Parts: sequence; structure tokens; C-alpha cells
Amino acid sequence: MANRLSLISSNSFRPADHETLFCKSLVVGNTVAAYTATLAILQAGGQVCWVQPGKLDITDYLNQEQPLTLTALRSRFSWRLGRSVSPWETAVILSRSQQRFWANWQAQPLLPKPSSKDAAADSERSQRVSKGVQLQQAIAPYLSSRQLMFIPQGEPVRVLYAETHGQRRVYQVVFRDRGTGQGFQVHAKLTLDATRDATLQQLLTDSPGNFPQTEFTLKAEHLASAQSGSARGTFFEDAIALTLAQSPSGRARSRPVSIPLRALIPQNTEGFLCVSQPGCEPALRPLFQQPLVRWTLGEAVGHVAARIVGVNHALQKLMTQPHWRWQLQQQLVQRGIPLFAFDDVGLEDPDFEAIQMGAIADVVRTMRQRDLRFRPETPVTRSVVASALIRLPQNRDPAATSDPAIQDVSPNHWAFTAIQQAIALDVMTTTPRDYFCPGKVLSKRELWEVLRPLYPPDVVLPPWPQDETPARRRHLSRGLYPILQSRLGLQNQAKTL
Repeated sequence: MANRLSLISSNSFRPADHETLFCKSLVVGNTVAAYTATLAILQAGGQVCWVQPGKLDITDYLNQEQPLTLTALRSRFSWRLGRSVSPWETAVILSRSQQRFWANWQAQPLLPKPSSKDAAADSERSQRVSKGVQLQQAIAPYLSSRQLMFIPQGEPVRVLYAETHGQRRVYQVVFRDRGTGQGFQVHAKLTLDATRDATLQQLLTDSPGNFPQTEFTLKAEHLASAQSGSARGTFFEDAIALTLAQSPSGRARSRPVSIPLRALIPQNTEGFLCVSQPGCEPALRPLFQQPLVRWTLGEAVGHVAARIVGVNHALQKLMTQPHWRWQLQQQLVQRGIPLFAFDDVGLEDPDFEAIQMGAIADVVRTMRQRDLRFRPETPVTRSVVASALIRLPQNRDPAATSDPAIQDVSPNHWAFTAIQQAIALDVMTTTPRDYFCPGKVLSKRELWEVLRPLYPPDVVLPPWPQDETPARRRHLSRGLYPILQSRLGLQNQAKTL
């Protein structure tokens, strides 16, 4: 039993015949995604019912990822493992929890080489027991506290929903106990389909082999082609996960692409999220069968589910609230889940959150499209600062003001429009002789003099060293982040420079 993700029988629950159970979050599946989604909900403080339809040897499933090495599991997510390797050719995208898991998973002690077939079998069983225990240990405390209700051998047979004016509301899943043949129902506010073959999604369509149309469909063009010259695929505004994907043709190198929340929501449907098979073209479906992709998606959707249930709102209602996307994305980033691909800013970087959120909001993003580098130590110039400032949300409209005269910035300058708007908005100024000095590198003191007036009165000013050393791109992201948090209603966590 230890070599499978089947939990201790005394902690599992077997419903009575025709019994109806009530819960806030229901996870259905015996996949890596089901495991990580359940664990994420629990870690976020939620309660969950996990119905596992049959047993899955999850250790074998995860062991498909043998190419992972401890070198690749350094405390960073990187597409750049050496100068001779292109930034997207060898890639591992790991969240903080994945890094911890895989480091332990691969750190199993090597046993002496067996001298016989029986000894070899015993050796393999010992290693599998150790890995199975690791999976169980993460779940065990939640079983003991009754935060998790685990139901084994529950095969889904029907998905029930109410429909009003063309809008469906999934509220219950009917199961059959594969051991006893008895039926039971689970009534939930939110259901996550993490089954191996997207069984619930097919039941939702009442047509085996078909999947419901989702609010958004991922297409091959979103992965970025070699001809585009871009190192990354499309970044979606409602991104909740980041994975590596290759064009279905197999000719282009893999590139990081974000997964939008809309691709997990069936059209005109509430109370249901597609974890096993997000909406995509048929050619992209194999992408979501990969163990690491399922891990990533399950973990992200688990945190999303915990937030939906935690704020006590239906998903559609939550999505109508101001700034809901950034608030959700900040929560994911704070959990150590990268959403924007940079290969030179690790999860352990003190500015990881500020850099991620600045990029997600398109305030400070990247210097080039042909690589995945953020270049956090590059000094910032006045033109770079102007470009970032005019991207802040809720800026005033400078359209009614006249174009300022600038002697040293031509209309062909890459930041000409941004500089004009920054001056018109009175967030940056020229010299008495109308010089802007676009290429001048700002010191930390000078950068602070630009940013300080933008801090609202109710935001605690972060400690800022008043020195003449050059301000770097990381300092720009860090200094702008409290302003961004205030304007987007995010949690304020100012850090020292």
C-alpha cells in the first residue's frame, strides 16, 4: 500500500448507500493534478473532499521525470543552464513547493547493487516505499484534523447541474463505489475535474470523447513560433500557471507559455474547473498529460479554488470585482509560483515578488523579446524610469495637456512618448533649459526623489538608502511595487533596498 497514493484505510471514508455528502471543494481524480490540487487547497487553509476513482501508482508516474537533476533543481527556475544552451532548450519550471518535493524525491539514498533478481525486487520496493511515504506524509496531518475527507474507489457516473437562462451551475457529482457497488453523491460549491481522462468534463457534455467548450481555447499560435523570434509564448492577463510547451509540429524549441484561468472554465458554467484538460486545440492536449505540467496546473488551480471558496463568492461574481486578477496572481506569486518567465530571477531572490508582479502588470517587464532575462542588476536610466511610470495603472489622462518641449529627445527615441507623458503628468521634469537627459543613470537617491511623491499617504514608506550608487532594475521594481499594490488593492509588503 505504501508504494501507491492510497492512504491509510482508517483515515479514508466510505459513504453509505445513497448518502449525500456536503463540502465546499470537491476534487475528483487519481492523478498528480488531483494530489497537488488537494494539497494546495489544504495548505491554503481550505477544506476539501477528495474522491479517488481507483488506485494509481503515482510513484511510477512521477518517475517519468528522470531527466530532472539536482543541478536543475537549484533554488531558481531557469531556462539557461549554461552559455552553450539556448534559454528555452533545457527548461524546468518549478514552484517553491515543487523544488522542495523533487529535491527530497531524488535525494533517496542509493542502495548497494543487488546480487540477485529477488534482491533487486526488494531494493526497488524499498525505494518505492520511501517515496510513497513522502507523498503520504504531506497529506496525513489534514486527514487527522478532518480538514480532508478522502474517499477511495469512487467512480463518477453523473454530473448534476441546474440551468437558468442558459447558465449552468454544477452542484453535485454522483459516484458508484467500485468495491461495494453502492451509490453516493457529493454536493460541492466548486468541483475540480482532475481525472485521468477528464471524465467529469465528458459527463458534463453527455457525449463520451467530447469536452465542453471553455471560455478560452489555447491554440498553437499562443506557443510562439520560431519565426516570431520571441523566447516566450503568449502571456495572458488572467494567467494562473506557467509551463513549457513545444509547437505541435515539433520543429520549434519549447517556450514558456502561461495558462489562462478562462481556459479552465466551461462556457456558461459555474462551479466547475477543468484541471485535467484545459480548453485547447486537439493537437495541444498531450501537453497536459505530462506529469510536471499536471503538477503545476493542479497546484495553481488548488490555490485558485481555495480563494474562490474562501471569499465565499461564485467564480463569475469574483471575476467582476475590481482588480481580482492581480489579487489572485499576487497570492500565487507569494506561494512561490512563477507566472512570468525570467531565467535570471530565482525564487529565492528577495525581489522575486516585486519583479513578478511588476511584469504581470506590464509596468517593468523585459528589455528584449528574444531572451528570458530580466537583468535585475542593470542600471536604470531616466528614460527607463519614465517608461515604467506611465505604465502604472490609474494614471491621469495627459491628453488635454500640450506636448512639452524637450531639447534632447527626438521623436525617434524609443521612449519619446513615455517621456512626454511623464512630463505632462508631472511625475518627471526637465531642466530649466528643457533637457531631459534620457540616458542619465539615476542614483538610488535620485530614483527615490522621483518615486516618493507617488506614494499614497496611507502606505508605509519603505526604508531607502540615500546614497549615490546606481539604481538597478531590481530597485525600480521594488520601489514601484508598493505604489502598484496601493492602486490595485494588493497586500502591501514593503521591503528594504
